Amino acid sequence: MVHSESELPMPTYLRRRGHTWFFRWKFPRSLAHIGFSGELIRSLKTTDFRVARRRALNLVLRLEAMTTFEKLPSRAELEGLVRGWIDDCIWRHEVRLATTGIEYLDRPEIERMGEEDARELDGLFRRLADRFADREKAAIGRSLAGDAPMDRYRPIVESAASEIGVSVDPRTVAGRLYERGILRGYATLCDELRETVVPIPREPAPPANKKPAEGVSFDFSSFWDDFEKHKLALQEWKPDTAANARGSINLFNKINPGATVSRLLSEPIATNFKTAMMQLPRHYARGKHASKPIDQLIAIGEKLRPADRMQKGTVNKHVANLKEYWDYLVSQKKVPADLQNPFGGLHIPKAKGKRARDERYNWPKSLERQLFESPLYTGCASIHRRAKKGEEIHRDALFWMPLLARTMGTRESEICDAFVGSVKTENAEEGAIHYLEIVDGKDSGSTRDVPFADIVLNMGFMEQRVIGRDPDEPLFPELIPQGPGLRRSAAFSDRFAYYRRAIKVYRPRIDYHSFRGNVETDLKNAGSAFSTAWIDELIGHESKFRRSEGERYTKAILLPILRRLVNSISISVDLSHLRYSGRRGVPASDRDRALGRFKALAEREMDKKRSQ
Repeated sequence: MVHSESELPMPTYLRRRGHTWFFRWKFPRSLAHIGFSGELIRSLKTTDFRVARRRALNLVLRLEAMTTFEKLPSRAELEGLVRGWIDDCIWRHEVRLATTGIEYLDRPEIERMGEEDARELDGLFRRLADRFADREKAAIGRSLAGDAPMDRYRPIVESAASEIGVSVDPRTVAGRLYERGILRGYATLCDELRETVVPIPREPAPPANKKPAEGVSFDFSSFWDDFEKHKLALQEWKPDTAANARGSINLFNKINPGATVSRLLSEPIATNFKTAMMQLPRHYARGKHASKPIDQLIAIGEKLRPADRMQKGTVNKHVANLKEYWDYLVSQKKVPADLQNPFGGLHIPKAKGKRARDERYNWPKSLERQLFESPLYTGCASIHRRAKKGEEIHRDALFWMPLLARTMGTRESEICDAFVGSVKTENAEEGAIHYLEIVDGKDSGSTRDVPFADIVLNMGFMEQRVIGRDPDEPLFPELIPQGPGLRRSAAFSDRFAYYRRAIKVYRPRIDYHSFRGNVETDLKNAGSAFSTAWIDELIGHESKFRRSEGERYTKAILLPILRRLVNSISISVDLSHLRYSGRRGVPASDRDRALGRFKALAEREMDKKRSQ
């Protein structure tokens, strides 16, 4: 199969100047203290994309091998692990043949089909396997050479890595080495499964004995404080990230009190930790659950639906934090580098397709209509009684945030923690475009510019929140910063959840973030009107389509396209009564007084909460 340039993933380290491809690599922050900072840019001396991609991949592997602090497996170690996996597969194959005499079907399938039909189908599968094995090996070779994406083999690689007990994280050199080793092993397995007689080696490899963990009997959590300071010093963590990560070691200690490193290596503590987490109630650390012992929490969780237990993303977060902590212990010579990380291979793959959509629901039209037809937007009794019908409309954060999310698809923190200066204006041929500049988001794809929809601007957003205010002021000063990271989003989350319950629209797995799904679904349902690249750019999803398209356009061209996207999104409610009636382009007459009142009320509520 021949892949065109547009079908191959566009690596972030490839750039084209004129017709020549260049390699661009950013030095890790961890090297700044020894004088390596900025970027390395070198010509790849070719105009051919495939040649450039191959050369760039080779450079990346060499650079990361020289600069990474992770321990890379030796060739003998890697090939030994993969050889063990191949032998296990061959042995399972032999057991199946010895049990039923049929190679490709399990016993329940044989019983359903009948033995005669099963043997006939099995023979067909064998002939097809012989015919396609060489073609499969050729495809594997193209993937290993960088001429075809490896995504096709990702399920096989991840399954094998799980059996072996290693991580194939493509962001690390070790992960990519294991991925390539397993793929080579899969090609070998294709050959060996075709052999009529599987030879027995002259000297069978002795079973691997676990190396005793000598001198590592200290409590596993002993150096967590040092690890936290290390991450903060390298600016890899923010204060709130550190506080969240501490929850991982606290939970580990609650489930495994006094666990030592030597026990981690000799007992299945890490695996059992993952199992225990998946049985905990979703909000195990809040309210009445916070003081309960772990056994009671697990007993409660076992009676709950899976949706009400700890979610896979949270489990992965805790596992990743502890895996990284182990790597830190190795880098600080607290743990020998040749001991396998017990938290490797425990990552739960992300759901795809319908399973992924079921993890969080979009807002149904009926529920969306209830929200935007509630007293918040039609008139409430007072600022203190927002859920009761009345004549007052208060344009505070609770009013604006759902409107912004439903039309722009922004994350909660991207808006809540924004400053007045984050709102920019670009003069395009179509006129002035007001947009939110997002520079510090969740991940690498979050950095982007998102135009405000006309429906929001026509409600006076600029006059109420931006024009005439100090750029260094928060966009929503009534959201009082909370937590170690002083984030404003927590203040809104609590308020929005309380209001949804008050007006009877609260549903599990339908929240502020669900609006992003609504926006993405609306745009994709528009058919060919909008390309995937522009949708990814608006939502903040990293993708090869977004990178390849985005690099071709200047801001003056990009922003009008994105504005057309947000203006194509409609809310299933008539909100024309909210149109701003004041003079446009100047601060609203009562703006400063209203903002002061919103902030004072929020501060009083915060004082009450602290005194409780």
